[in-house]
Amino acid sequence: MREHSSQLNVGPLSDYPSPLEASLPTLEERVTRLEKDMDEQKKLRAAQDLDQSDFGQKLRVQHGLIQAIQQTQSEHTATLASHTATLARHTATLAEHGQRLDRLEGKVDRLEGKVDRLEGKVDRLEGKVDRLEGKVDRIAVGVEGIVGMLGTLIERDRER
Repeated sequence: MREHSSQLNVGPLSDYPSPLEASLPTLEERVTRLEKDMDEQKKLRAAQDLDQSDFGQKLRVQHGLIQAIQQTQSEHTATLASHTATLARHTATLAEHGQRLDRLEGKVDRLEGKVDRLEGKVDRLEGKVDRLEGKVDRIAVGVEGIVGMLGTLIERDRER
């Protein structure tokens, strides 16, 4: 029979890496990659925090602006209400003045009618005066003739 040797010539155990040792480079790479990812995540979270802070600040500014606009709008509404009241008073005053003006125009129209009638009377009186002046002129001519005749008679009477 043959002798069979069951011994293997394997060498020292340190020549063979353990499964843990074999995976160390891969684990180190993964840890390095994870550390980089975590650093990137930190940066992203910091940027996100800044963005949120900036957004919050902008939101506060916008809130302040909205409150200022609300205040301005309230003031404008009060001013508009005041102007509306003033306009209503002025409109009433204008209507009253229009009524007064209408009454005054009526009075002026009546006065103009009276003046027209008086002018007619004056025109008729002027016509009468003109006729009287014509008569007076004729009478004056007649009186001059009479005075001339009387003068002649008086002279004749003195001569006699």
